[in-house]
Amino acid sequence: MIERNIFIVTRYGSMPGFAACPDGAGPYPPVILYMDAPGFREELRNMARRIAARGYYCRRGAVWHRHRDRPDG
Repeated sequence: MIERNIFIVTRYGSMPGFAACPDGAGPYPPVILYMDAPGFREELRNMARRIAARGYYCRRGAVWHRHRDRPDG
């Protein structure tokens, strides 16, 4: 599995994120994983890994990135 922390360019600046996909040549169908209220945490990275293990490219961003007082900002 290939996984890495990423930055997604937005109109409001860079948003931290995480991407995971199977090893080997794709293409893999994309999945955008939206987070819930508690923020950017390991549990959501594990969810992305499980989705990628099924043959998808999974990407998630820290949707609260503009709020500096949030744990994912």
